[in-house]
Amino acid sequence: MNLNSHYTVEKNEESFVVNSILTAPKTALVKYFDRDGDQYFTMKYGVVEPHYIYEKIKNGDEIDVTHCYIHDFSLSKYREKYGLEERENVSISNFKADGAFFDNSSVIDFSFAVFEKDANFHETHFGKGTVYFFKSAFKGLVNFSEAYFGKGDADFQFTDFGDGDVTFEKSRFHYGNISFVNCVFGKGNTNFKKVIFNDGKVDFHFSRFGEGVKIFDQSVFGGGDVDFKRCDFGPGKADFRRIKFGDGDVTFEESIFTSGKVSFKSSDFGDGVVNFHMVDFGVDSAIFDNVKFGSGSVSFYKSISKELSFIECELDTFVNLRVTKCGYLGLTNSINRDIIELPNSRDKSDVKIINFAGMRNLGQLYLGWKESDIFNLITRQKEKTTNRQKSEQFRILRENFHNLGQYDDEDYAYVEFKRHELRAKTEDAITENPANKFWALPRSAFEYFIFDKIGLYATNPLRVLFSTAMIYTAFSLTYFILPHFEKGSEIVQSVSHPGGAGELSHLESAFYHSAVTFLTIGYGDYFPTGFFRILSAVEGWVGVFLMSYFTVAFVRKILR
Repeated sequence: MNLNSHYTVEKNEESFVVNSILTAPKTALVKYFDRDGDQYFTMKYGVVEPHYIYEKIKNGDEIDVTHCYIHDFSLSKYREKYGLEERENVSISNFKADGAFFDNSSVIDFSFAVFEKDANFHETHFGKGTVYFFKSAFKGLVNFSEAYFGKGDADFQFTDFGDGDVTFEKSRFHYGNISFVNCVFGKGNTNFKKVIFNDGKVDFHFSRFGEGVKIFDQSVFGGGDVDFKRCDFGPGKADFRRIKFGDGDVTFEESIFTSGKVSFKSSDFGDGVVNFHMVDFGVDSAIFDNVKFGSGSVSFYKSISKELSFIECELDTFVNLRVTKCGYLGLTNSINRDIIELPNSRDKSDVKIINFAGMRNLGQLYLGWKESDIFNLITRQKEKTTNRQKSEQFRILRENFHNLGQYDDEDYAYVEFKRHELRAKTEDAITENPANKFWALPRSAFEYFIFDKIGLYATNPLRVLFSTAMIYTAFSLTYFILPHFEKGSEIVQSVSHPGGAGELSHLESAFYHSAVTFLTIGYGDYFPTGFFRILSAVEGWVGVFLMSYFTVAFVRKILR
């Protein structure tokens, strides 16, 4: 039924057959009006006085008030009438109020009720008064599906819902605050699917859930705050998919999910602050894929999870992902437009893998190469991502570090980007045609030696300088050693000195000729013969290349 709180009640003397046992002496006509005051719906109910229900309770009889209108029902008045203590429990047998209407200008009071069997409030309409189930207990099935709570608060604080299934599916809370503080949900399933909570505060903090599935799928929260602080969700799946949270603050701070997947997939958190501080998501996955976060900050600070996934999320606000422990943190295909703060060594966090594959980073990622152990976070992905995807992640981080002025971290990321890109090119060529390995593997080895081993892709001028010195020494020793095995190749002096002054030994001439050739000085006082002519030409080209390589690496460092 599409009801709202604007209604009028008219009673007449017409009898109303409730069931085979009960015929109400009067009929209540409840007329519903829209916000403009236009009538759009009328319902008939049998009028039942509260004392009828009181007698049934006193005698321990089953109660069936299906489609009945009950005004001014109160267990407080029942206890007063029969001389019971103010907070004494009231035992109620099998209770059926399917489609009933409870009305009161102040309180509809079921406090301290003990429902010994099933409690059926399906399509029950609670009118203008506060609905009060404070410290009630249910021992059978609990059915509030499609119930309507009108003006006033709905108070289920400290209620024990027992081990049966509990459903509020498609219920609607029209006005007021809703409190399930310190409630106990037992072994059965708990169903809040498609519930509309409207604008009041919704408070579940300190509540405990049992082994069954927890379903809040497609529920709608209004502008009030949503509080699941320090809840124990126990084992079993928790389904928070496709929820619209509104613009109030949402907190799950210090809640515990023992086991079972936790899914917030495709939910909308509105513009309030979203708080998952110190949440323990247990041994299964916590899924936030395709979630929309608004302008309020989002925090998972010191949370614990096996897997925390934000696939295809649009992150337009500050997100704190400085988690304490996480086996896999996925940000694939997400879009970051603000700031994401990620774990580092100061947090003493234990994160095994982070996946940025396909991410569009339009904002900033706050992390450090060494502090966050980025190399291992990405390379541990192994079969989860290809070398192409790993190279893309290192490229994203390289650009991020450049924008933040973390130039050493930029260099580390750039080197890994080029390494994995080279591996990806080789794999792609061999995958396209296995015969390509005969040229792809040698090409890969050549590029690896020239660009990586010699100078770390021009990120380390000292390494280029060291490589230059080693290669120069190798050429010099070749000029010195080879003439002992091949007489036609040697370094010859072209200018004689009187008395032999200034002449160089065999070893000295080898290093001298290598130096003037490597640096392309070319004095000509010592020249090569035989095979050394070819070797000297090669050395001259290598010298030009390495000097240029060093200049690029050195200037790159200086300019930054």
